[in-house]
Amino acid sequence: MLFEGGGALIEKIYFSSRTEKAKNSDLHLHHCGSEDCAPNHDWGPAIRDCYLIHYVLSGKGMFRCGSFTRELGTGDGFLIIPDHISYYRAHEKQPWSYCWGGFHGVKAPSFIKQAGLSLENPVFSYTRDNRLKECIQDLVQSNPLAKGGDLKLTSLLYLFMYLLVDNALTPLPETGSEHIKETYVRKAVEYMRMNYPRNISISGVAQYVGLDRSYFYTLFKKFTEMSPQEFLVMLRMEKACELLAHTGLSVGHVSRSVGYNDPLLFSKMFRRIKGKSPVNYRSALISSPESLAR
Repeated sequence: MLFEGGGALIEKIYFSSRTEKAKNSDLHLHHCGSEDCAPNHDWGPAIRDCYLIHYVLSGKGMFRCGSFTRELGTGDGFLIIPDHISYYRAHEKQPWSYCWGGFHGVKAPSFIKQAGLSLENPVFSYTRDNRLKECIQDLVQSNPLAKGGDLKLTSLLYLFMYLLVDNALTPLPETGSEHIKETYVRKAVEYMRMNYPRNISISGVAQYVGLDRSYFYTLFKKFTEMSPQEFLVMLRMEKACELLAHTGLSVGHVSRSVGYNDPLLFSKMFRRIKGKSPVNYRSALISSPESLAR
């Protein structure tokens, strides 16, 4: 354990954010730690070379970035964006204890945006459970040199970002912005694209994005002009067409590959959507390759 300014500090640094590996990774951990700050303990004004998120475990403090200044307490957090001047200071009488994670990566800006964080809004509140705190603690305690250590660190970092993104989506969409509503639909589409081969239901998709099924149906149709079920069927049929055109899989294998355990039901749905059976569709492609463009 190290000590800085009278407060207990635990920090782990993993690798430089300027290495080629770091630059080309989707997301990677640069450093993480926790600290029980001394009264008036501060940092800056200065810049960081990676994204850095602090999460307040107890006490109070102040965070400033540009013209943005905010007093923060237990359950609050703040984001420092690379190469932007920031300053933060512990309260004089109730100094905060916090934990943090620093990271970089190609997808980091996208994840930060999905979490609702930016230069204009660099703070958040996470009070619904202890998962964010426990995630960072697991990061701090993990050994990157152990078997599978790097994989564990990466998985925990993704979990950390997921919790922040999921937390940002908790406002009720009925009172949320169009951007929030569209985010729900986008997440549903991503979920269906990733899971169409499985036996998923629309109720399950609605549950995944955290919406009532009937409201999810209304929202999805508003943004896509089709029902969730219609979209899922369309997605499965398009994937089936690709398999029929570019592989030698049997109709039964294609059926199971796109989420239909019953080949007869698959063939019925395929004929309804494409106007011909899977067998005839493949035969038409063989005899008339230009039909692939349709």
